[in-house]
Amino acid sequence: MANAELRYDDAIHLCLTILKELECRFPRGGVIGLMKAVDSVRKTVKMVGQTPAEMLESLPVATDPSKIAIMAFLNRMHEWAYLAGDKFVYVNLLVFTKMVQMTLSNGLFESSAISFAGLGHVSLFVMGDVDTAYHIGERALQIQERCESEAGKAT
Repeated sequence: MANAELRYDDAIHLCLTILKELECRFPRGGVIGLMKAVDSVRKTVKMVGQTPAEMLESLPVATDPSKIAIMAFLNRMHEWAYLAGDKFVYVNLLVFTKMVQMTLSNGLFESSAISFAGLGHVSLFVMGDVDTAYHIGERALQIQERCESEAGKAT
């Protein structure tokens, strides 16, 4: 088991290094990393709460290759941070907030709905607010329906 944990650690550290090269920075753990993660959750939840549903409906599909690459790395890093356990819980929090922020500022990605659903889960975990988590979950469903609609147009 220790060998598998080291692989997740290595994968996360490599991903953080690559993301840094792509100008997507994360704090490196400890108490400060966790504090920044909780603060990021609160700010992102507030941002989503202030975003009208109509704005989500009008988001374009993201086309910038570097942003798409960042989102793909973030999505993978979320999986590895989850599997790595408590040591990287702050990474999971930051990944979801970063993915939601990127969606709101750059448009829809394949994993946008997942990121909103993750933020809803995280907001319940961090803030304990069921209504807010439900609201964000509704936004995740709205985005998923939109992504499925966009995919249907492409085929």
